[in-house]
Amino acid sequence: MEELTLIDGNVGEMAEKMDFFTYLDDFYMATGEIKELKNETTKKIAKLEMELAEMKKKQSGIRIGFELQIVIAAAVVLLLLSILICLK
Repeated sequence: MEELTLIDGNVGEMAEKMDFFTYLDDFYMATGEIKELKNETTKKIAKLEMELAEMKKKQSGIRIGFELQIVIAAAVVLLLLSILICLK
């Protein structure tokens, strides 16, 4: 009878340990999934930052081109005015 009680107690302890190891395994799997998601998110953020930098470069190029057109137009107008003034 005492042997059955000892075996029953050992079985209970073993069951608790197995539950703990199952929980621990699940925890490690979840941790690995979180790390993988973090890596994917980091890569996506880096990609978005690169795309944003490219868009800023394109936008600044357009802005510089527009400003250059205004300067050229003003120079042409001044040139035409100076030609008209010289002809009079």
